[in-house]
Amino acid sequence: MFVGSKEIHLLSFLTLSITFFIFTSTNAQWKKIPNFPADTVNCFTVENGILYAGTSGYGILKSIDGGYNWQEDNKGLSTPFVTSIYSSGKIILLGTPNNAYYRAKNDSNWINIGLYDAEYTFISDSIFFAGIGGDISSMGVYISKDYGKTWNNTTPYGISGWSFIKFNFKIYAGFTEKGVYQFDYENDNWLSKGKLPQIAFCFANIDSKLFAGTLGSGVYTSLDSGNTWDAVNKGLTNQYIWKMNVYGKNLFAGTQKGIFLSTNDGKTWESVNTGLPSIDIRSLIIADTNLIAGTIGSGLWIRPLTEMISLPTKLDLSNIFLNHFSLNQNYPNPFNPFTNIGFWIPDFGFVTLKVYDVLGREVAMLVNEEKPAGSYKVKFDGSNLSSGIYFYRLTAGNYTMVKKMVLMR
Repeated sequence: MFVGSKEIHLLSFLTLSITFFIFTSTNAQWKKIPNFPADTVNCFTVENGILYAGTSGYGILKSIDGGYNWQEDNKGLSTPFVTSIYSSGKIILLGTPNNAYYRAKNDSNWINIGLYDAEYTFISDSIFFAGIGGDISSMGVYISKDYGKTWNNTTPYGISGWSFIKFNFKIYAGFTEKGVYQFDYENDNWLSKGKLPQIAFCFANIDSKLFAGTLGSGVYTSLDSGNTWDAVNKGLTNQYIWKMNVYGKNLFAGTQKGIFLSTNDGKTWESVNTGLPSIDIRSLIIADTNLIAGTIGSGLWIRPLTEMISLPTKLDLSNIFLNHFSLNQNYPNPFNPFTNIGFWIPDFGFVTLKVYDVLGREVAMLVNEEKPAGSYKVKFDGSNLSSGIYFYRLTAGNYTMVKKMVLMR
């Protein structure tokens, strides 16, 4: 029987991710991923179960096994330096010191869409956002509503944006003049919110709390959609925040001197750097049950989340991950022929839920559409399938997760 490359990729992902998790769980510390070619990793995203890393020197690297093995994915890309990457679930948008690039889902070529020095990029509702640095005469936050064919500068002269987040269905940006702004969809401009002592280089949110990581003043939080901000830095011994990432109620911060964790909305922080040198953490991403850290000059590191936080033991996560991507174990399991699959998504976006057999062949498409944030339950009918093990994979924006189920006829 012929097995296609997509099926082989899925089998590799399932097998190697399980193997690697077992391997890394034997020692409670960070481990450097061997044979990763790039020294500096600026950004991550996930699309269709594949991890992408934007690097300095190697362009885009991708992994189909949860971050253990990587290969170059640079067809059409004319620069080896990628500073930002964002996936909407349908499109991946890249920022580089040269131009912006994008490609649609399942395409293999990156398309150059111009906009020199487009280092910071974001997508929302098919609108491309790009923060331009460099020459003051061209600085700004540019938007495109036609896939990069035309661009419009939406900010005043000499001001640009370095970070973006979609929060409560609105786009927020950290501007170079140290302000936080909200995008006005009707007028294609920005509404001034609160001020920070330094530039907001990254954002995150837990429920209704918005967090901003600054370069030099630590982490700030807002309870009123960015109008006012309070510092939350107790225990945070380095206050240059490159990246934040959320898992449930847990907030991770990548800094100039390692990684810190807060389990109480930033009120207190603790270092989670066992086995990790004192290095710049430029990027973070959660891949299933691992946290992966991209550094400046020291490559890629990985550590199981279970070594740093307590993961839920109950199958029903609805009361735990109110603002987090999660995929529940199907119930009943084993099943014959019906079972229910529940999941949470943290934001509006394109969602797919697919079922595969043990050879990696797609046997059912349960969800394939845009959905708002919230909790969902899907009923799966296995009447037309034979007994055996099946895998179901949920993908939504930058998140993906795979679980196993058993059909017993």
